[in-house]
Amino acid sequence: MNGTKGPLNSPLDSPPTRSLFEFTEKSVLNPVLTLDFRVCRYTTGVMAFCFVVGTKIESAIVVKGEAGMSIAELKDAIYKMKKKYFEKQEYDPSDLQLWKVDIPGDAENDKFVKLRTLESRSHNEDTIIQELEGQKLTIFKDFGDVFNSSSKNIRILVQPPPPATTGLKRPISDQNMRPRKLVKTDGPVDVSENFCVPFEELDSTRILGDAIAQNLCVFLVRHFQSGKTSVLHYLSNTKANYFYVHSSKLLDGFLSGLCKLLSLNQCSSCASFCDALENKYKEKIVILIDEFDRFLYNSKKNKNFECMIDEIRELTKLISDKSIGIKSIVYTGTYSIVAMLKDGVPQIRKVIESASQESIDSLSGGDSLFGEESESESLSHASKLLEPEPIPSPLNSAKTIQASDFTREQHMSFFKDIQEDRDIRINEDVLNDIYSVTNGYAGLEGLLASLCMEYSVNEKSLEFDKWNERFTEFRRNPTNHQIKAVNHIEKHLSDRDDKLIENAKNLLERFLRRGTLYSSEIRGDDISAIMHLQAIGIIKDLGSELFGFTSNIISDLLSTNYYPLYRKGLGAIPDINEPQNFLKDVLGLLTFIHHDVIFHPLAANLHSFSEAIVQGELYALLRSAVSNPVFRLFRETRTLKRSEKKCDLWLCSDSKEYGIECKVNYVSNDEIDSATKQALGYTKGRKNACSMFLLNFVPSDSISENHDFYFPCVNRGEGFYFAVVHILYSKANRNAQIFLHDEEPEEIPFATER
Repeated sequence: MNGTKGPLNSPLDSPPTRSLFEFTEKSVLNPVLTLDFRVCRYTTGVMAFCFVVGTKIESAIVVKGEAGMSIAELKDAIYKMKKKYFEKQEYDPSDLQLWKVDIPGDAENDKFVKLRTLESRSHNEDTIIQELEGQKLTIFKDFGDVFNSSSKNIRILVQPPPPATTGLKRPISDQNMRPRKLVKTDGPVDVSENFCVPFEELDSTRILGDAIAQNLCVFLVRHFQSGKTSVLHYLSNTKANYFYVHSSKLLDGFLSGLCKLLSLNQCSSCASFCDALENKYKEKIVILIDEFDRFLYNSKKNKNFECMIDEIRELTKLISDKSIGIKSIVYTGTYSIVAMLKDGVPQIRKVIESASQESIDSLSGGDSLFGEESESESLSHASKLLEPEPIPSPLNSAKTIQASDFTREQHMSFFKDIQEDRDIRINEDVLNDIYSVTNGYAGLEGLLASLCMEYSVNEKSLEFDKWNERFTEFRRNPTNHQIKAVNHIEKHLSDRDDKLIENAKNLLERFLRRGTLYSSEIRGDDISAIMHLQAIGIIKDLGSELFGFTSNIISDLLSTNYYPLYRKGLGAIPDINEPQNFLKDVLGLLTFIHHDVIFHPLAANLHSFSEAIVQGELYALLRSAVSNPVFRLFRETRTLKRSEKKCDLWLCSDSKEYGIECKVNYVSNDEIDSATKQALGYTKGRKNACSMFLLNFVPSDSISENHDFYFPCVNRGEGFYFAVVHILYSKANRNAQIFLHDEEPEEIPFATER
């Protein structure tokens, strides 16, 4: 072995040419990405980190070069290390363009941030590389001429040729001249380079503009990946005298940080700050402070914290009195801002520590917050968690605004822009399906838009069958690290010894079972817990004092790890052979449904219950009953037009998929025909789908005695079994009658578990 021995516990057996990326966190608010160069510890020659444009920085590689090694040989070495990627793109080693750079592997470094933009292919790659001071490596030089020492920095950019495109409608000359926008799946968007919903059309942007016009300071709050930072960047880029400030630049002092960012001489007081502003700027300015919750938390460690709070308080008063050259200060952050400024920062440290890290991640106390209160006061606070009363000093005059989700119309506008730019047609059923699972969640809209573009490469259109097949495969990947919102959530629910996290998980279980909770059901420890669930992007205010999930796909994906399971032994399905037998097994599980869950007084409508509730109960039962590890179970929930819920379960092996759709109180022929068409529609593109059961739960007191249930005529073809099952249940008697086509009704126990 050459070289010296690595640090204790270092992976000495690792291949010397493998890149190691370490993600270390001193706290949840300060993740640092570092490049670990210990892999070079026992090699000779010079080692250099290489980043391939169009791939993730975390997948960068390390190459070993020697004096006398030609650039052509270097290309061959890089090609071999990323052979699978390059062959898939049909590149040859000679196609690769190499650039010499020197970029520290530090997430806070400006060059590193700019390097992130090269993870996606774009029309302005050469410009970005020039801004990174890239020097083109020609074939006439040797490795030793360029690199004479090893470094922990990224030293080589590998630029493949632009990807080939076909099926475009515009003339080739126009295609080459026209810059192409990109979908941003995380972090702030640039309106000149990224597709985006028109920010001026968002309700929250209009409300924000009105508040600024009234000289009000504003809290713009929402969850992770909700577009808060993008709105600030949009305003600073499109409005005169609007200045974006990241809170990390203010930690050494609030006024001193603002002075530096606004190019003012250092000021010792608000009075001198006012004078400096008037001398520098003729018009009043607007200051946009991002991630203010992080500033408040980190500033607590500063001995001058009280002084900074006093400065903020005084500036707020001066702005309100219109006696300073600042029109407004906009503070953004997660919902934890509201809690942090209630009755003092130190009281609720745990909520603060779990704040969003939207800009860093790039987006991918158990005590009551309000102290001892009467029940009515607690419920009053709970119903206003997201629209709190004016917050006590230092910002008691600030207005709180929630960042808006996309409306359906804005969603369609967003995708219309993509279709026009890329000369593709996305089937309307695809667009409706996307909105049905994102519910307008900005970060997820961007993610699914990027999937549409991926699935339609070299095609003129994206049809529903192909979308349904590819997207189903995507969401079922159990280690899918591309959904950063889910990674972010799981990260902030991982501390088993934390009382707040324990309470948050318990509350999440209730949401997963019920789908929604009323504010009157949230009290005591739940108040801290729901603040945490909102801050990390799980729960939002649905209006009318009702809380629910930020999106259907979030609730579906979290069910795998957080839905409460039934105890073992309630029922057993050791294997699944024929769909008809599996249907009987499913119906046999209905006796074990928890009566108090589905008939909860605040969840039930008269004697009925929601599709989401019975879907959740069946999900838990099947997970406990199906013992064969070959099968995996998935929830698929969608919100259709007119707020109708589509609640499916899919039990899947490598070769077969069994679908179950849950409906409640569908009585008319038209309703059942519509539900049948809907259920069968989502089997399209699923090559392994062998059955679909439409379970229609009907309360016995909602229909007349001897009701004649309707069974539609369905011809799906051989190899596919479809059945409509009407389940006429009684809440009082705890039994149900099962109605199947051409079979006599059968009575079974129903919801006997307490």
